[in-house]
Amino acid sequence: MLVDKINNLVVRAIVCLALLIGCIWHIVNVSVIYFRYETTVSVVLEKAQVIELPSFTICTNVSYAIDADYLRHRYPNDTALANITDTNENKWQYNQYLSNLTLEEQLLNGTIGANRFFNECKVLIPRAMSLSDTWIDCDLIAPVVQSISIQSKCFTMFSQNLSQLADNDKYRVDHDVMFRDSAFALIWFGLNVRYLQEVTIYMHDRREPFVGNIGGQLTYMDVDYQHYINNIFSYKVIDIKQLPSPYQTQCVDYPLLGFRSHTHRVGQCRAKYYRDHFAGWQPDMIYRNEYYGKLNYTDISLTNNRTVDKQLAADCAHQIGRRPDCHSVYYTMNKVYSHQRVNNSNDSAYSYVSFNMPAGTITRYVHSPRMELAEYMGYIGGVSGLWFGLNILAFYDIGQYLVRKARALFK
Repeated sequence: MLVDKINNLVVRAIVCLALLIGCIWHIVNVSVIYFRYETTVSVVLEKAQVIELPSFTICTNVSYAIDADYLRHRYPNDTALANITDTNENKWQYNQYLSNLTLEEQLLNGTIGANRFFNECKVLIPRAMSLSDTWIDCDLIAPVVQSISIQSKCFTMFSQNLSQLADNDKYRVDHDVMFRDSAFALIWFGLNVRYLQEVTIYMHDRREPFVGNIGGQLTYMDVDYQHYINNIFSYKVIDIKQLPSPYQTQCVDYPLLGFRSHTHRVGQCRAKYYRDHFAGWQPDMIYRNEYYGKLNYTDISLTNNRTVDKQLAADCAHQIGRRPDCHSVYYTMNKVYSHQRVNNSNDSAYSYVSFNMPAGTITRYVHSPRMELAEYMGYIGGVSGLWFGLNILAFYDIGQYLVRKARALFK
């Protein structure tokens, strides 16, 4: 009898040990999956019921945006400047005078402002405004933001800075794409042909400042203002939402850190690097009035120096890291139609651009945890039940039993 009891205990111990090993192995595998903090991506295609206004940036050759009258006022004794005739063939001659000004003076005085560049700009009334009109002036949503580089003068509409992030309804237009007319213009504006040359329109997330090609904003189209009086575009939206640390996407909500986006932070880092190392501004980088100091362009050869660019990138990567925005929006654009000019003087002064409602569906990429905490706890409970038939009540009874044994042992 004693031998049978011992054999039974040995067999039971071996079975329990095997069950324990199997249970631990199972729990470890489930825990590894959970604590990797992986994400799954859901692709959602939907028709918009509310249109989120993007930012539009229109750039023209800076030579065509120079305010010649200001330069003549700035250099009253320069006879060579006074003798330059203000024709398209001679505009490049003003560049040498413009480059003598600080970037701030070039931006605000040496080149034309939005009031001269635009003939008019209208947008559908947003949700935050209850007016009887269908259209309102674009600058009632947000002021036009001007920027400049050695090549271009640019104007950005509907730029949403940090102080305006809570006022999203000001940038939203009611329009159910599934049932309403998608050929209805969301925005249209007229450009003064006198200031146009190599005109490019960029579309980007309104929460991001305009940084151009150098900052990775590559959604743009050229505008043929010479042959067409009106160019009509449409666009599609790609919306991406990621998860912050500890999840593998490790995104950052940059507005909480005082930046509009990762792109904004990188731009400020690049600007600081050039100020600190070269006492100036990178010529092909977009300059806005938010940057401080009396700056001028550095030597143009630095823009082609790969060693400098590599060192700058390493410095900014060390300071900022590579963690993306938690929410980002991208656009694709396409031309819908163009109205050809006729040979008369009535339509030669202006060129019009309009954007219809976003075509088709919005594509949303939504990152979610591969395993939620509640799901993980459910797995642990299921694994325990599978190997030992345990549940929460059983764990409670085992705990009480161990406490009683411990008390008895130490009496």
